[in-house]
Amino acid sequence: MLPVRAGADPERRVAESRAALPTARERARVPVDAFLDHIAVAGPNDGTTSHMSA
Repeated sequence: MLPVRAGADPERRVAESRAALPTARERARVPVDAFLDHIAVAGPNDGTTSHMSA
């Protein structure tokens, strides 16, 4: 839970957060999609290669 400054309106903060949710979801989708496109498609690590090696 984030601290609330004196005089801050918690209901307003909640409303602002909810209003920003679609944009936040879209921003979060970008790195997830990149992971799925570039890392996850490499398949499971069967022990013969490492996803950590350069």
